[in-house]
Amino acid sequence: MANTIPCPNPVCPHDFAMAELQAAAEIVCPKCGFRMAGKGAVQAKPAAKPAPAKPIVVPPKPAAKPIVAPPPPAAKPIVVRPQPAAKPVAAPPKPPAPTPPLAVPVPAPPPAQITAAAPPLASPVAADESVADGSFFNPEVDAGGGTLVRTGTAKRPFRWVRLLIMLGAIGAAASLVIAAIVGVVWFFIGSDAFRNLDRQDKDGIIHRFRNNKNETEEVYRLVLQPRKEWTVDNVIASRFEPTDRTERGWSVSAWKSETYDFWFAVVVKDYGMHRPRDAEMLRICVEKLEAHFGEEVEMSASTEPGGKFGKVAAQKLTFRGTFNSAKWGGECHMFFNNGIAYWLFLSSNDVGTYLSFAADMPEKTFFILSDRRGWREQPPLTEPFATPDGKISLTVPEKIWTASTDPKSEIPPGIMLLRGRHREKDNRKDALLLVFTLEKKDGLEAALKAAQEHLAEEKKKESTDYEIVLAPEVVAGQKDTGTLTDVGNKRGRMLDLKLLAQKEASVYYLLSVVNEPDGCYVIACSCDWKSRTIWRQEFLDMLRTLRVK
Repeated sequence: MANTIPCPNPVCPHDFAMAELQAAAEIVCPKCGFRMAGKGAVQAKPAAKPAPAKPIVVPPKPAAKPIVAPPPPAAKPIVVRPQPAAKPVAAPPKPPAPTPPLAVPVPAPPPAQITAAAPPLASPVAADESVADGSFFNPEVDAGGGTLVRTGTAKRPFRWVRLLIMLGAIGAAASLVIAAIVGVVWFFIGSDAFRNLDRQDKDGIIHRFRNNKNETEEVYRLVLQPRKEWTVDNVIASRFEPTDRTERGWSVSAWKSETYDFWFAVVVKDYGMHRPRDAEMLRICVEKLEAHFGEEVEMSASTEPGGKFGKVAAQKLTFRGTFNSAKWGGECHMFFNNGIAYWLFLSSNDVGTYLSFAADMPEKTFFILSDRRGWREQPPLTEPFATPDGKISLTVPEKIWTASTDPKSEIPPGIMLLRGRHREKDNRKDALLLVFTLEKKDGLEAALKAAQEHLAEEKKKESTDYEIVLAPEVVAGQKDTGTLTDVGNKRGRMLDLKLLAQKEASVYYLLSVVNEPDGCYVIACSCDWKSRTIWRQEFLDMLRTLRVK
């Protein structure tokens, strides 16, 4: 509107007419109660309130306290600026009017400070007054304002559960780090070097290990000449370690030549008062070779009988395998002395090299030291099995073989069926021992031929592709009449066979026959072709215990 001035209170929508400002020395806003100086003469009595004034409506806030605005500073009086007569001042457009809060009347300044200037727009009178520019983050502004008072915060209770979780996580992380460090040290230093059991004397290196009683015991001496050309090979030793490295009574060490591509490893095991069976010694030998070279390692089908290592009886097994993309050959010597079993592995990528070292080992390099005075062998733990009529019986190692309740499930005339479980619990490496009967034949050769034909006919029922033939890889030069030998307490014949499936060998058979007045008894032992080296010796040990009444 023309010739009007809005109320200095920014939240008040009232507009003052120019006549009101000229008529009185002090003007009171009829809506918010704001007081301001006018241009009229000062009167002794306050001017009467305008009639059209409306009562101030306060929003219902029963719990809220009125906001008290501080008075404007005395140094800044309200100056009313004169308006030009020709150009009346137009009021700015009104913003949307909110509900006006209750404003506290502001006392007017003294009359002496009133000037003829027209009043500017009044600063908002509120509790949260605007802060001057440059005041934020300025340490010189309001430096003497007094002590900074911070609002209080509730003290949080100490959380024991969180502390325990944090300590547990730190402990677990520390355990993993320590275990990793110990594992690395164990791998690169080796178990025996880690325990620092070896010692040197003037004649060589004496190897000691912890036996089943957790006592340190000397087991062998190594004489390596010249000494500077031999170093410990912990990579090889780690591959010959037992699966459970915490098991007592084991020791593994390995050495390599700095001059030739040759290494040897020695495995020692304490059997206490028992002598391990030849099959047990051979089984451990094969397991160690497979752990080092993999399951594709090639081995001789059987050990050389009547072998010696120095002055003690020994078995010898030759092998070939691949390690680090190189072809290696070698041999393992297995022997036993006073409760201690030894496996000595020799290997080179040149046959002549390992044969040369093998010839010197028992005489110049490796010497047995185990000396248990008063040692007496105790019989191994075994269990017997027999046919229902007791005609056939045999004794097997404990916890390896179990009897089937239906021996005819394999072959109809079966009278005994045993299943052998490999220690690694791999079904592919399991074995069978089947005893069945045939009509009596004229002579052992005829009985062996009839047994082979009957076995082939039974396998043909499973697949016409199956074929049972001789196994010259096991016993070179063996004829189809087999070998005349003792089968338990009876004279019989024995033959090594293999089952071909699509012209590939898949099953190994050790077939034995015994002729009796009431018929021919056939003992057929079988296993996977790749496991024949382990089980063949086991079969031979079992057949030695066979008893025919």
